[in-house]
Amino acid sequence: MTSPRFLVLCLALLACLGCGGTATVSGNVTYGGKPVERGRISFLPLDDKGELDAKSPVIGSDIAQGQYKVTEVPRGKKQVTFSVAEVKGTEPPFEIANNQRFDITEASQTADFEVKKPDRPAPDNKK
Repeated sequence: MTSPRFLVLCLALLACLGCGGTATVSGNVTYGGKPVERGRISFLPLDDKGELDAKSPVIGSDIAQGQYKVTEVPRGKKQVTFSVAEVKGTEPPFEIANNQRFDITEASQTADFEVKKPDRPAPDNKK
């Protein structure tokens, strides 16, 4: 059974397709200079004030062997978030926003990102 959330996302994407305002974005994602082996990249829409726009869809893609490709991303200013599942020789998985901003203006763009480690300390699980 298809979820209502998925249907809303599909309808939003179809609406954007009609206006020709989408793009394909691809590139590399690294952490500490090494490719992110597994993870996810998401482009969160920003409004004219640079704040998150809850009315527009979040579009993302899997990261595999340091590379990603996202299609049908609505053009405009985005905040980029990452969920890193694996980087060889590094600490456990983490999710981070990095507050990296990216402006999608062309029908096809390349964007490489260096994921930065969260500033917050790792939780202490010892009790």
